[in-house]
Amino acid sequence: MSYTKRFNTIVLSIALSLGFVSCLDKPKEEKELVIIKQKNIHKALINVDGMTCESCESSIQGYVSKIKGVVSVNASHTEKTTIVVYDKTQTNEKEISEVISNIGYKVFKKSQKEALKEAVPSMKCAAGKCGK
Repeated sequence: MSYTKRFNTIVLSIALSLGFVSCLDKPKEEKELVIIKQKNIHKALINVDGMTCESCESSIQGYVSKIKGVVSVNASHTEKTTIVVYDKTQTNEKEISEVISNIGYKVFKKSQKEALKEAVPSMKCAAGKCGK
C-alpha cells in the first residue's frame, strides 16, 4: 500500500471513530407522523423560577419535549417562563409542570395583579392632578 493510500485510510479511520464521517448505513431515527387536529392544540405559559442560564433553558426544553403530545417548547431564563404548545388529548399543563418541578425548578402562578402590572407599563396621569 502506498504512503498516500495508507495516510487516507488512517484519516478515514479517525474520522469514522470520531463520528465525522459515516459510511455505514445507520438507520435514521424514525419519527412518528402524527396528525393533530387544530382544535386539540393548546399553548401554555408556565412561570418557572430557578432558571439562571441557557443551560437551564436547554434542560427544561429537553425534558418537556420528550412528553408525548408536546409540539414545541421554548424556555426563557430572562423572562422566567416556558411556553409549551401541546396536544391536549395527549398531555396537559399539570403533567408538563410536574416534569419541570421534578428536574428541580419551581413552577409558580402569577397573581392577576402581577400579570397586569407586567402587561401594562406604569401609567402617569395626563392631567397631572392625581399625583401619579
